[in-house]
Amino acid sequence: MEIENEIGGTGGRVGVGDSKARGEKKGSHFIVATGKDYSGKGVQQSFVNYFVATRNRDKVTDADEDKGKKLLLRTQDQQKPKATKERDGVTAQVKQDDFVIEKEEDDLRKHRLEKEALQTFNLERYGGMMKHYINCGFNLLIYGVGSKWDFLNNFAKRYLGEHHRLVINGFHSATSMKSITNQMVTYAQKNNLKYAAVKKTTMSLNDQIENIKQVFRNISEPENGEAYKKNYVLLIHSLDIGALKNDEFQQQIAEIAEIPYVSLIVSVDHIKAGMMWSEQMIDRFNFMALQVNTFADYDVEQEYQSPLFSFKNDNQEVGLSFVLKSMTQTQRNILKLIAKYQLDNPQDKGIQMKELMNLCVENMLAFSQKAIKDYLHEAKDHKVIHERTDENGHQILFMTYNPVLLEKISNDELN
Repeated sequence: MEIENEIGGTGGRVGVGDSKARGEKKGSHFIVATGKDYSGKGVQQSFVNYFVATRNRDKVTDADEDKGKKLLLRTQDQQKPKATKERDGVTAQVKQDDFVIEKEEDDLRKHRLEKEALQTFNLERYGGMMKHYINCGFNLLIYGVGSKWDFLNNFAKRYLGEHHRLVINGFHSATSMKSITNQMVTYAQKNNLKYAAVKKTTMSLNDQIENIKQVFRNISEPENGEAYKKNYVLLIHSLDIGALKNDEFQQQIAEIAEIPYVSLIVSVDHIKAGMMWSEQMIDRFNFMALQVNTFADYDVEQEYQSPLFSFKNDNQEVGLSFVLKSMTQTQRNILKLIAKYQLDNPQDKGIQMKELMNLCVENMLAFSQKAIKDYLHEAKDHKVIHERTDENGHQILFMTYNPVLLEKISNDELN
């Protein structure tokens, strides 16, 4: 028997005269070519690798057959196309999600760049015009689609740098008329003492406004003939939101807007904001209205808005107001010291009795810890003040109100 090709080649041809070569091995997959061409073509036999055993012996054992089957199955398995995640849809979905995310991020980036370009365009288009109107004595009312917070702040920095500016966030729940007039009185104390005797900020709101009007009236008509060149710019964001939209506050703001050398710039966001004022009020404000569409998000304004259905906070403020009105002025002043300390030192979670004692002595409110405890007895009964002892044995006094209420207590706005 002669095999012409190696195992794994194209085949082997066996001599016709070899009787053993004719026929086949029953019960196995090993078939020897007989040399006859039944199809009219030359017969070629392919040998699988495990048939190498036939070179050494005449028959293939069952073990060789099993080994060959395993090899054959392994080879076929390796040649099969692997079932990838794309075929079952997992990777395809992941790729689709990644594509959507990338597209959204790209759109957001484009929109952000477009908004920045629009803000630059608005500043270039309206900035010089707005400054001209202010120099002519008008007050500005800015309305339009989108938040005007960034636009007005950038305008004030770029075009009104030589003037003193007071920026008020009307959307802040703690904003009040007292917070505006206190700042204006402080400014007058620091800069205009030679023109008028300015009283302290503890006066009533109406007295403060009258005093401010007197100060600016004096500087507009100086005795030495030297005119006051700078304006006091009052910039109020979102005048139609929060406490400032109250009719009484609007009247007081109009009084301030009528003061010489005080320029008022306000923004409104509600589509019906113009219905807040009568014709008489509009004349008092002396507004020059400009539509500036920024299409900017109200991110800053939204941060300061109270959550919906915050009835608990409203009731808490009303109850606190009743308690404070029933107290003496000294008791309220001590509570103001505690509230102000907590706002200035939020990390301390309260004030030590020793520190409160020092503050009371400086402000001539109390001169002993016993007196302070007597003054705070009513506040403790109504749960306005709480007391605890720290790890060092120090007595700590604190309030559990949110920063907005603490600020109102420190500004004496709840009595």
